Amino acid sequence: MKRIIDGEVFTLDDIDKCRMEIMREYPEYERPITAHSGILLAAEAIRKSFGRKYYLPLYKYPIRIDFGTQNGRICIVHPSNFIEYEDKNGQEVIPPARPLSKSSDVAAL
Repeated sequence: MKRIIDGEVFTLDDIDKCRMEIMREYPEYERPITAHSGILLAAEAIRKSFGRKYYLPLYKYPIRIDFGTQNGRICIVHPSNFIEYEDKNGQEVIPPARPLSKSSDVAAL
C-alpha cells in the first residue's frame, strides 16, 4: 500500500503477483493482465490485491503502471479512472490522436 501512496511504478510482474492473490475471489483475473487486456483492469487488480479493507481508501491515490513498452511510457490511472501518460523522467506524454474512421465517430463529437 505504501508503494501506491509513494507513487511507485508497478510493473507487469507486480501486476501478475496482485492478480494471483485475488484470482480465487475474482474469476475474471484468471488470465494474465497485459497492456492489451486493459489499463483499468490492471489498476483494479492492484487495488483489490490489498484486500477489502483498503480497496476504497486506495482510490485517493493514482496507480502508476509500467507495461514495459518500447516507448517507455508509464500509465497513470487517477482515482476517477482518467488515464494519462508520462515518460520515465516524469514528463507528461500526450498520446497521438486517434484518426476518425467512421461517420459515427464524427457524430460523437
